[in-house]
Amino acid sequence: MAYPLVLAAHPAVELQQWLRYVRALTELPPECSGVLGLRGDGGYFCGLLIYRNDREPWHDPRLSVELFVAIDLVNVRAVTDALLAAAEAKAAALACTVVQIRIEHGPKLVARIRQAGYRPAAGLMAKDITALPKPN
Repeated sequence: MAYPLVLAAHPAVELQQWLRYVRALTELPPECSGVLGLRGDGGYFCGLLIYRNDREPWHDPRLSVELFVAIDLVNVRAVTDALLAAAEAKAAALACTVVQIRIEHGPKLVARIRQAGYRPAAGLMAKDITALPKPN
């Protein structure tokens, strides 16, 4: 049901990819990972976050939000704030002391999340390796 929201934020994601991903995600217990959706007053999905409960010994327990999508034609700020509140409530329920949100694009979204008290916490470095030659 949330696929149109994912598609709006990530047009390259095909329906079958999304269904396989969600199926695998929902097979895990909700204390490990999950999906939280937000519906607007009209019943349509306007927000979505996918979380993972990270418990590495070198970090404080944290709720890692891998996908954060807030889309609303009228009040995207309210949707963003509601998603942030949902992430923080889920973190508290899972005894996480940190919420970490991955944002891949959207300067307005970054600005709103910063206004809510979030700050950059770690650098993420990435390299596209699809074009690298195969090792011998």
